[in-house]
Amino acid sequence: MQDTATSGVTLLAYFASCEYAFRIPELEAIADTLNIPISIPFVTDMTSTPFVKVVLPSHDAARQIATRCVTLKGFYEVWGEGNDYAETKEDVKRFIAVEKELHKRCASESFKIQVEAYGRKLNTQYQKEARDGFIFLDFEGDVVMENPQNTFHIFEDVGEHKPNVQPPRRVYFVREIATAARDLILKYTLKKRLYLGTTSFDSELSLVSANHARITPGSLVLDPFVGTGSFLVTCAHFGAYTIGGDIDIRVLRGKESGKDVGANMKQYNLENQYLGLVRFDHSHNNLFVDRPLFDAIVTDPPYGVRAGAKKVGFKDGEVIIHLDNLPPGWMGHISQTVPYSVPDVLTDLYQFAARTVKLGGHLVYWLPTTNEYQDSDLPQHPCFKLLANCEQVLNSRFRRRLITLKKVLDFDPAVHGSWVASYDYEVAHANIAAKVMKDDNRMDSRHTEKIGLKNGVRKYQKSKKQLKKEAEEAAKAEAEAKEAEAQEAEKVEEAAQIVSDKI
Repeated sequence: MQDTATSGVTLLAYFASCEYAFRIPELEAIADTLNIPISIPFVTDMTSTPFVKVVLPSHDAARQIATRCVTLKGFYEVWGEGNDYAETKEDVKRFIAVEKELHKRCASESFKIQVEAYGRKLNTQYQKEARDGFIFLDFEGDVVMENPQNTFHIFEDVGEHKPNVQPPRRVYFVREIATAARDLILKYTLKKRLYLGTTSFDSELSLVSANHARITPGSLVLDPFVGTGSFLVTCAHFGAYTIGGDIDIRVLRGKESGKDVGANMKQYNLENQYLGLVRFDHSHNNLFVDRPLFDAIVTDPPYGVRAGAKKVGFKDGEVIIHLDNLPPGWMGHISQTVPYSVPDVLTDLYQFAARTVKLGGHLVYWLPTTNEYQDSDLPQHPCFKLLANCEQVLNSRFRRRLITLKKVLDFDPAVHGSWVASYDYEVAHANIAAKVMKDDNRMDSRHTEKIGLKNGVRKYQKSKKQLKKEAEEAAKAEAEAKEAEAQEAEKVEEAAQIVSDKI
């Protein structure tokens, strides 16, 4: 329906993804990428309903956005809505009285009407009765179940986890304008991926990350913590030329012949978008420094749980050998690596991106954190502007956040060269590996002199399962010790008996 107040069309957006926090940001990111104005007059609580009204310039604009969006189910033209079926039917009658030409055209074309409820399943008889209630539309065209000219939907918004007797809180009668790109999730599913690792990222959120990075055909994208190349695959899907980097040569080489990042790209016919891999440490790297090459950096930095977080460094007592035939400063040995804390990872990542991303380009990364997160945990770099901060809840305590930044200021070494992410408290992502693993030995001493720490060591509450396991192990050890003691006593007694017999 034309919205004269906003010079566009108001459509109903129906989201499918259960990742509530990512819905609106992805929609807005795609609209920004395609230079399509978008307005969302009333942003509802996306945890309670998948429906939201959006204003777009045209139906064609909606179709363009839908070709990329994976959290969305589709865009729909609202013919009527209400708090129950009676109100919705009256609203539809008012609509067709105003939009006579549209109604006349649709009435003569092939069609189908689908009935769906958000929050429960509907049986066949219920769906038939719901469709029959709109017989007053007098559709004369053929009913076609495959690719009709028009697909109408009756949407019931019941709400999550409601009993079957619960009546819908909102009913919509709509015409389908565009279906979204949910099929891409299955296309790039990890279940069929050739080369996988412990850090491989699921296809839906990889695609969301690529959309947040505003990828367009011809974009140059780098993932400096490439792993198995999940982000290279999805960025290449949208037309980017991709480069991967990693400090671990084993990851870059792959597991075996035919199972590496290149094989993943070839699997999806994306090898022409794949420029290759580079082994480097972005914290000690001159390969791309002061050369703003990239349209985007999209990455999931290591934080030491599923894969070790390492960077080039010197271990205590290491001897550095300089060879005469090497340029000054070059080391005549294979570089050693040392542990890499998440706050240090972020400092280096922001600095690296500030130096290598083009003005107007984007840094998109995932931040591991906890339920103690606060917005001040995010580094504030003068070269970047925060566009989106989306939280994925992993369990009752741990989270991860998709952070999207836009480069708004050129990097000046004299001004920004010494920038570091510094805090006067312990941020939620500090010592994240120690928190997840509940292992005090994985604490980083540089980030432990904060709130909640005692003598540099955090004390974790052990689970009942862990306490039970420790108790069983202690009881087993005690039983074994008693048995060994008894056996030893028995041997002594036997020896004494032998001596006594000889006497």
